Amino acid sequence: MNKMFTDTIDIKSVFWLFSAFSFILGSCIGSFMNVVVWRLPRGESLLYPPSHCPKCGHAIRPWENIPIISWLCLKARCSNCHLPISIKYPLGEGATGLLFAFLWMRIFQRGLPLECIPTFFFLGGALLAAALIDAEHRFIPDQVTYSGILFALLMAIVLPSGRLALLPQPNPHAGTLIFTGVKTMLLNWRFDLTPHPLTTALIDCTLGAAMGYAILALFAWSTRRLFGNVSKSFRKPVPATITKEGIRLHNTFRAWEDVLDSIGDTLIIHGTLPSEKNIAKITANAKGFSIDGKSSPWEATSKKEIKIERIATTRDVIGYGDVKLLAMIGAFLGADATIYILLTAALLAIFYAIASMLFHRRFIPSLPFGPFLAIATLLWMLFGNIAFLILS
Repeated sequence: MNKMFTDTIDIKSVFWLFSAFSFILGSCIGSFMNVVVWRLPRGESLLYPPSHCPKCGHAIRPWENIPIISWLCLKARCSNCHLPISIKYPLGEGATGLLFAFLWMRIFQRGLPLECIPTFFFLGGALLAAALIDAEHRFIPDQVTYSGILFALLMAIVLPSGRLALLPQPNPHAGTLIFTGVKTMLLNWRFDLTPHPLTTALIDCTLGAAMGYAILALFAWSTRRLFGNVSKSFRKPVPATITKEGIRLHNTFRAWEDVLDSIGDTLIIHGTLPSEKNIAKITANAKGFSIDGKSSPWEATSKKEIKIERIATTRDVIGYGDVKLLAMIGAFLGADATIYILLTAALLAIFYAIASMLFHRRFIPSLPFGPFLAIATLLWMLFGNIAFLILS
């Protein structure tokens, strides 16, 4: 930058101006994140219908949709039906605003180029959306992770300098060891990446996504094989009724969310149908059912009467939504980051489970892992390799 130009600028004023701008931008993105968190799990469009009161359907006017301010001016009530507006909306907007402001501050303090801003902001918003949806609904929509991977690839193509600014760090625990090894291997094959920033950025992005997917997919596959099945056999066939809502067994009804841990889990039943004598293999969950491999949605029938001889649940210790989320994180931050972030997330989950057992005096059978991955990634973006700092 020209010295004469820099002499006329107060760096501190620019810093705080950009910090305020980052907060305002983050609050606006947070308003959209509220829509994402509400609509995506319900299969609704993000664009239509426009923002409206979920209680009376009143279309929210532009001046009623200003982040945080509108909620305060409306005194936390809908202008049409006057029913309360949840505080989670301004909290979500404020949290995203603060996150964007802190990310900008860290970019500035670390001397990173401005090209890092779009990737950091997009990843921060995507992590918040994934964490909130997973915490409430126990799954992470593909729309979040796939769009994140595509955006990371786009930024590697359009702004490779922003990605390459994260690479030249002397600390082997800063997140570039694996990529440095790949770069050295290619150099030994007489291919020097130094004059090719676009190729370098794309390789780093692809390697990070592949590493993130591979390490957690392998863990998900192995733990499913070892711990994923829980079964029970009956001495005599037990009559049962399965519906879209759940299963009635021993005259006791249990909803699917009480029977299965997550949306991807399935109930496996070995039993006979009223019109059949041969034992059939029936799988069922809230989405539908199948009999000996022939699938049907619940819209085709209201219920199924069966006599159960053996029942089992197949469940993922780690869901594939978490696998795709770590792949997205790797696409943004690189291969080394996925390993350290996964380790940090596991430590956070263990600490949370222990603290919950101590305070609530009860065992937690399962936890959504997405929020811990999101927190660990944000800690990496803000403070660096937390796992190494804790364990060293």
